[in-house]
Amino acid sequence: MTFMQPKVRLGSKTMTQEQLQEHKRHNSKRYNLSVRDKYDKDYTKFYQSKEWRKTRSIVLTKHMHMCKQCIADGLAVNRSKRLIVHHVIELKDDWEKRLDVNNLEVLCGVCHNKLHKRKY
Repeated sequence: MTFMQPKVRLGSKTMTQEQLQEHKRHNSKRYNLSVRDKYDKDYTKFYQSKEWRKTRSIVLTKHMHMCKQCIADGLAVNRSKRLIVHHVIELKDDWEKRLDVNNLEVLCGVCHNKLHKRKY
């Protein structure tokens, strides 16, 4: 008796976990080349740094993994599962505040997109 690896559906495709991970790596690499690296390598390098990951983790823990706006709106849960550590004063406006925990807040994906007026 052989063990069958579970399959995952992605759109109209069915893949194994390994194929899915490879697909994610390929898309991430493609996105980095076409978007991140194209516009500003400093931002990409910063968001991939140990310092940013550590600071992000501290901020998420400090705010108990809860979206600031969802709490302000009286919701007991975040509007979306994806949490973003948002720079109140953006990096392009003040690079020196990039790791300042007082300049960072936790937002869920929905609230972050509303803040930046994005529709995804």
